Amino acid sequence: MPEAEAVAEYCADKDPCRVAVIIGQLIYPFDNLRNETFKEVLAQHSNIQIVATGEGNYDPDASLTAMQDILQANPEIDAVLSNADQHLIGAEIALSDFGYEPGSVYMIGGGLNQITVDAIRAGTVSATLAEVPHSMGKAALEAVVTTLEGGTAPTWINPNDLVETPVIVTKEWLDAHPDFVAEWQG
Repeated sequence: MPEAEAVAEYCADKDPCRVAVIIGQLIYPFDNLRNETFKEVLAQHSNIQIVATGEGNYDPDASLTAMQDILQANPEIDAVLSNADQHLIGAEIALSDFGYEPGSVYMIGGGLNQITVDAIRAGTVSATLAEVPHSMGKAALEAVVTTLEGGTAPTWINPNDLVETPVIVTKEWLDAHPDFVAEWQG
């Protein structure tokens, strides 16, 4: 998972590097798979410790509560790894309330919504996995129409080929592309 690889890169010079994971719901097969993959990637680095995993349920309020609980048990956090940008909103509030300076903890999510783009530009969130729902929907519709008109649609559409964003969007990339606007608000 590119998000976990980005955390590993951030943690390269930190020993230990304490990581909190906030996942949607571990009962969901797709979230459980993401969480297991995050753990596999981070386990390859002996300096990285996953100190806790919380469930954010794709909701800033649930993520706030999860992060507060994580911080009560583990007050030293170097990074927050999440599969969804919505989780970072709550995590950011909890970290701030706990006394962390904005931007002092590496935070990465997934979704590339405009709220997170603004937070990355402001320096409070570090990065996000690029998701492009408008472009993906458009490509899917075009494939359906092509098929209905008797043509041959691609068997697979790589969302990374639909836009000119990197897989992981960072402040450096956004600074180089000041006119970038996300495809969804968040």
